[in-house]
Amino acid sequence: MKRLNRLIGWFVLLGVVVGLTYIGLAVRSRPAAPELVPAVEPELHSGSVVSMDSPPFVYSNGWVVSALGADPPEPDDPWRVPAGVVEFTFQGRELALALAVGDYWGYLYATVDGQPANLLPTMGGNVDSQGQLAGYKTFYEPEKSIDGQAVTRWLPIYGAEDAAANALHRARIEVWRSWGQMPLRAVAVDALPAPG
Repeated sequence: MKRLNRLIGWFVLLGVVVGLTYIGLAVRSRPAAPELVPAVEPELHSGSVVSMDSPPFVYSNGWVVSALGADPPEPDDPWRVPAGVVEFTFQGRELALALAVGDYWGYLYATVDGQPANLLPTMGGNVDSQGQLAGYKTFYEPEKSIDGQAVTRWLPIYGAEDAAANALHRARIEVWRSWGQMPLRAVAVDALPAPG
């Protein structure tokens, strides 16, 4: 009986090793999604991947902006006042933001055409600084950070119905806290690869 138990133990161990090896090979053999490289662009239209130092973005006072991203200032009262606001106009079906997510607390509210960004959750009673219901997203994703540093994650925040796909849309992104993290890294319109 002892010998049978020992044999079963070896088979279980062998099965675990084979399974983990298979998973490792399967993950490595998947082609990586193409990296989106933001560029300075004069406008946001379908197919654009735009760096935060591009002309379409209108920032509230105090932001530090470069090709790497946009970093809001620390407000006098960070519990009652957003760190910063950025607004822009875009034309296209899907709007996505490249966000710095990691082991820090901050969040954003997003509206498109005065309505909550429809691919983000909303929470009743949780409104932006203008008292408006908005799409909501935290930057707190500690499991994604690498060596304690935030990483860039693309997140679709708005998807237009067919009739509105070619219309001009107005986006307003309100960032709370997050100073020193460069939470906004880039914006893409109809440029993310299909999921899967």
